[in-house]
Amino acid sequence: MSISKRWEQERISSDDIYVNNLVVMDFETMTKTRPPEVQDAIETWRAEHQPLYTMSCARQIWYGAMEDFVDFPDVSNDKHARRLEGQEAYAFLTAFATGFEEGKCDTHNRKQFLDAWTEVQRTMPEKAVRAEKLMKALNYDAKTVTNKLTGHLRTLDRMSSACDLSDQKKGDQSLIVAQVSRAGNLTDNSIRLIAAIEKVSRGTSCSDDYICIAHPDRKELDKLRDAVAYTRAQGSSSKHNIRSNIRFALLDDALLDLENFDHVYVDIPMDEDPDMDELLRYAWHEFATPGMTLTHVKGKPSERGMSSDSWVDDELLDYIGPEEINEEVMLRRDFEKLILQRSVEAFELMASLRAQGITPNKTALEAEHSDVFTLNLD
Repeated sequence: MSISKRWEQERISSDDIYVNNLVVMDFETMTKTRPPEVQDAIETWRAEHQPLYTMSCARQIWYGAMEDFVDFPDVSNDKHARRLEGQEAYAFLTAFATGFEEGKCDTHNRKQFLDAWTEVQRTMPEKAVRAEKLMKALNYDAKTVTNKLTGHLRTLDRMSSACDLSDQKKGDQSLIVAQVSRAGNLTDNSIRLIAAIEKVSRGTSCSDDYICIAHPDRKELDKLRDAVAYTRAQGSSSKHNIRSNIRFALLDDALLDLENFDHVYVDIPMDEDPDMDELLRYAWHEFATPGMTLTHVKGKPSERGMSSDSWVDDELLDYIGPEEINEEVMLRRDFEKLILQRSVEAFELMASLRAQGITPNKTALEAEHSDVFTLNLD
């Protein structure tokens, strides 16, 4: 491509929607406090103007050039609506394109943004042309923030944290010592634990049996078998759709085969069954091999879910207790706050650069604005 043709494609014309003439209307679709006449005026304006849009489930986000919104209804007194202009509007759209909404980052929001743009291009191509350079810039800047910042976000789920602390890897053999809830179902911990293990093992053939559930009592084991079958039958309507083939074993038999497991997770409250606890700790001392991990996710209820003395005093090797899991979750929460704070600063910085006609360079951003693109916790 010639330099002149490339310049022609990238230069911002007076017809283009871009940073300095950008307007964003962000408002909740329907609220009880919005006067009916204002809501009607908004709907009438929309029908007449057919604005460019993106949205989430509960919000409407319309955007365009300033002249497009000259006659938009007055929403200055509507606490559920706001008008953004220029750099502020661009920073907001970049945040939304990255997946941000209400101070959180979700890839679902990012997908909604991309899906809405695809639909806009299909249904109103003439208007979409005016926003092509804007969307190109937004996507570039959103990817920059994802690569440099939000891509480092990690789930705050305790069971996922437990798996990470245990160094769970694809295809590792895992033993879960569990019990059913009072309602006869799998506990929330067990469901999330299975989900976390399956996520790590994604791509492994479902015919591979890499999860075994155990209990010392045969009747309780049968209840667990029924609970897994029930959860599996619920499919997408349950908290997790179990995809792997799960086998079951009496705890005695599983512990005799302990060396063939990579990780053991215990989801039964500490000291609820002292004999079982002693058996587990004895087997760990006797049969565990280097590289194996024993992780207790439940703790003792009377100790606010922390470890009981019997587990702390045993000095088990490669043991991860509830305290370590909680500490990991807290570290992730602090790290998330830092990432979200830095991301807001990044959106504002890139909006300022774009307004000056500067394309943010990923390498230069990290070198020249390390205060924004550095994620070290003090």
